[in-house]
Order: sequence, then structure tokens, then C-alpha cells
Amino acid sequence: MSDEDLEDELGIRPGAPIDSSKAVYIIDHMLGEGGFGAVFLVHDEKNKDVQYALKVEKKLDTRRHSKLKMEIAILKAVKEFKGKSGKDNDRFMRHFTDIVDRGKKEKYFFLVMQLVGKSLADLKATRPNKIFSIGTGLGVAHQCLEAVEGLHGAGYIHRDLKPANYACGPGTKAHTIYILDFGIARMFQKRNETGGLELKTPRQVVGFKGTVRFASLACHRNLEMGPKDDCESWFYLLLDLVVINGLPWRKESDKKMNWPIL
Repeated sequence: MSDEDLEDELGIRPGAPIDSSKAVYIIDHMLGEGGFGAVFLVHDEKNKDVQYALKVEKKLDTRRHSKLKMEIAILKAVKEFKGKSGKDNDRFMRHFTDIVDRGKKEKYFFLVMQLVGKSLADLKATRPNKIFSIGTGLGVAHQCLEAVEGLHGAGYIHRDLKPANYACGPGTKAHTIYILDFGIARMFQKRNETGGLELKTPRQVVGFKGTVRFASLACHRNLEMGPKDDCESWFYLLLDLVVINGLPWRKESDKKMNWPIL
């Protein structure tokens, strides 16, 4: 979805207002694009110093499920998981952004969220040799894994873990890592009739989901993924953060490579 598409089809351009029952948000500029649509920096009409990230997803008749609805469901689930599991899970939940507002227009859905800082991919690119020091890399990766643990505790897998999908917080939260973009996340366990949790029945064949460089072996083999596949992708992420020249297969683009058994 290009800037021109957004302006022509949806009327979203710098200076344009997007209103909800709670507030009016003014578009500042685009922050980035993703599989679901685009992300914009916006501010509250009543206070320019109050800024948020606003995600937009164009309505499509061919799309069965809204990716923003999935993101909302996941962020709500992790908050509920926190409430049921006690204060000890604060260390997991601090890695998830807060939902500020949401709504829908004639041509698109939107989600207003807590603003975060630069992604790990962007931060890494500014460092010598484009990697973090061992100490910084291990500390960052530990927080990334905490975030994944919280997500799994809520019953979901991410399926696209990579440095671009983690970011530092703004201002005083600059040392906190946030996990982002649940556009292709999937529920792997659900509550049964008695209220307990049970694994969903795995599918026999699954299409490739994710990013080739960080995808797990099961993903390349079109097998159903679970929490262990997120952990495998996390390990590749760790290596990408601290190893000069990155992963050995970093330049590969084939989604169905014949990976060796590790």
C-alpha cells in the first residue's frame, strides 16, 4: 500500500484528522508499511505533544480475517493472562504495547497504540560492523525471549520473530524491548469446555509464513508450527544481533530450502 494509494483511496495524508468516540487524531507522517497496511505517527488534536502510532488496514472483501483484529485479540489476551497469573508476570507484559483506541471507517480499520522507538534492526544498522556488543546483544535477546514467553503464555505463537519486529521504548522506557506486529500470529492452544487449555489440532500441510532468514526448519518444511519454532527463530535473531556478517544463509531467498538436520 503506497502513500498515493492511502491518499487517493482512503484519504489518509499528513494533516488529515481521524476521529473516534474518544478523540481526534491528526496524521503527522508515515512511519512504515507492513503486510496489513501502514503505520503513522499521529498526535491528539487537543495536545500536539501527545503522540501515538496509528495502524491502518484497508478493508478487503478477499481477506477473511482482519489482521488488526488479530492484533487487538492478542494484546487483550496477554493482558488477561497477566491478570490471571499474578504480579510475577509483569516482567513479561512490559514487552507489549498498550491499545489506546480503535475504530473503523468506510474503507479501513484503524488501531491507535502506544508509540515505541526504533526497531532493533534499525539500531543494529547504526553500530560498528552492524552488530551489538556481546553484552548488549545478550541483554536485548533476553528481553526478546521474555516477550515470547508472555505471548506463548497467552496461547499464541508469533511466527515472524526478527529484529525488525522488536523495538525499544521511548524516553524513560528506552531500555525496555517491545514485541511488535502480530499480523501472522496464530493461536496454538484454546480453552476447552471445562475451562482448561488444550492444543489445537495441527494441520497436515501449512503454507510458508514468516521471513526466510529467521524461519524455523518446520516452517520451511510446511509443517504446523508451535512455541518451539518461535524459540528457534529467536535463536537465529540472537545470532543476527551479535555475529559479524550475520547468519550464514542471510542472502538466501528460497522459501523451501533443503535445510540439513541440526
